[in-house]
Amino acid sequence: MVAEAASDPLTPAQDAPAEPDEATAPEAVALPGRARRLLPPLMMPAALLGGFIASNALDATRETLLIACMSSLICGAWWATWRVLAETRWAEAFKSWPAWRAGKPLPSLPYTLDGSPSQRTSLRLGQFRHWLTHELLPAHGASILAAACAIAAALIISAALGAQAMLLTILLTVLAQLAMLARPLSLFKNLLHNLALLALPFTLGLAVMQPLVLDPQAGVQSATALVFAGAAALAALRGTLLRHIGFAIVIALFLALRHTVGAFIIGVLWLPVLLLPGFRVPRWWPVIALLAGAVALS
Repeated sequence: MVAEAASDPLTPAQDAPAEPDEATAPEAVALPGRARRLLPPLMMPAALLGGFIASNALDATRETLLIACMSSLICGAWWATWRVLAETRWAEAFKSWPAWRAGKPLPSLPYTLDGSPSQRTSLRLGQFRHWLTHELLPAHGASILAAACAIAAALIISAALGAQAMLLTILLTVLAQLAMLARPLSLFKNLLHNLALLALPFTLGLAVMQPLVLDPQAGVQSATALVFAGAAALAALRGTLLRHIGFAIVIALFLALRHTVGAFIIGVLWLPVLLLPGFRVPRWWPVIALLAGAVALS
């Protein structure tokens, strides 16, 4: 959607040691360019499916099918919102604003003195209006409109699915705005990417099928699923110790719940990453771990 997309999700941090660039990775070269572009958005429906499976409430009724379709539409709107807000180089778009001096000042209040704060405010607002109409909107107006429509559509569909779906949509928007402020290819921004592409869709799939319970006694399954989703976001990081911490949390969680099969599967997926420092984890690796864990939780 946006020509200025910065970094792909689930890419290594810029200052991560001994990690080659994603474009030169062997498995990245083996994939066609279109397939590489399709992988990140396909992670959202895959994580959403994991949430459906973990809820253990997936059936073949018409109501369930309708909920699944509406949740998929929400994920599509989330992806459009994320692409515009988080992956557009807004720093470059706003680079010309501090030095912008063109434009007529807005009408000021009566009896405004020259050089007063009110006069300077009206002058700067006039310059901002001129910069907005001549610089920002011609270059990014379509993207801003697309993001606004995506957020509105996600909120409307989420309202039909309940308060928890709306809360997750608002959280996705907040994470996207935090990613706007983060340094490109930084560890923090990569973590936000993983939360948006893996953790939130997984939580959405779980919440729409079986609403999350906040009660400490009755909400054990909900708390387990939330911890699992957060640990999956950590496990999807590259070139960092947090990745191993994420795998370890998932295995410890499954062992505590006596899901030995799930712990074994996650352990098998973790072994190459743990024992082979030069092993390049494919982009779909954390998605497989997420789906395997969802089956174990169901």
